[in-house]
Amino acid sequence: MDGNRRMAGIYRQRQWHGKLHLEARVSATAAGKTFYVEFNGVNKTGNITVPNTGGWQNWTTVSVPVSLSAGTQIMRFVSNSADFNLNYIRLTATMVTVPTVTGISQASAQSAITAAGLTDGAISQSFSNTVAAGNVMSQNPTAGTSVPSGSPVDLVISLGIRGDLNVDGIVNLVDIELMSGDWLSGPSIADIEPASGDGVVDFLDFAVIAASWARVFKGRY
Repeated sequence: MDGNRRMAGIYRQRQWHGKLHLEARVSATAAGKTFYVEFNGVNKTGNITVPNTGGWQNWTTVSVPVSLSAGTQIMRFVSNSADFNLNYIRLTATMVTVPTVTGISQASAQSAITAAGLTDGAISQSFSNTVAAGNVMSQNPTAGTSVPSGSPVDLVISLGIRGDLNVDGIVNLVDIELMSGDWLSGPSIADIEPASGDGVVDFLDFAVIAASWARVFKGRY
């Protein structure tokens, strides 16, 4: 490799971004050789030292961590020194383990996800007879999965028991009174049928809350 040699290439990130490992396969017959790698014009590696490998075909791998944003990157190799060989440059993801976040609040779950080196994914909501309102019902990927750093984690957040309008863990007359106060109005917390709401509180919503109330006395909650 000649001194001050610059080579460019296009690197398109796939499903992951964030913390990566850059590996370079190199050889040299003397110490003191260095290079660095730019992404979109920014030196992301600092100077990387090529050790004396004792021969031009005696290869070794040097590696450094890099952090990239998602999207297409222009990768440029820049040599600071002459007289060393470069076989290839490779980027691999830093793998992390997805934490367990089911059963805890959305805020706590998102904090745990960020602390693990992951990112917040899609958030959806669903009613649940067993998971308290505001807590995580399920996650994707599941806990314990090994994924690239920066991967998103999707969450389903509980809306609580369907018809439990005052969120006290049971459907009773208090919830009926709340729904009556919102009769033919909307949108409101009493608009529970369909699950995503239809913009008005009417007989459909009362039918759902009545069914939920009946199940209370059957011991289903």
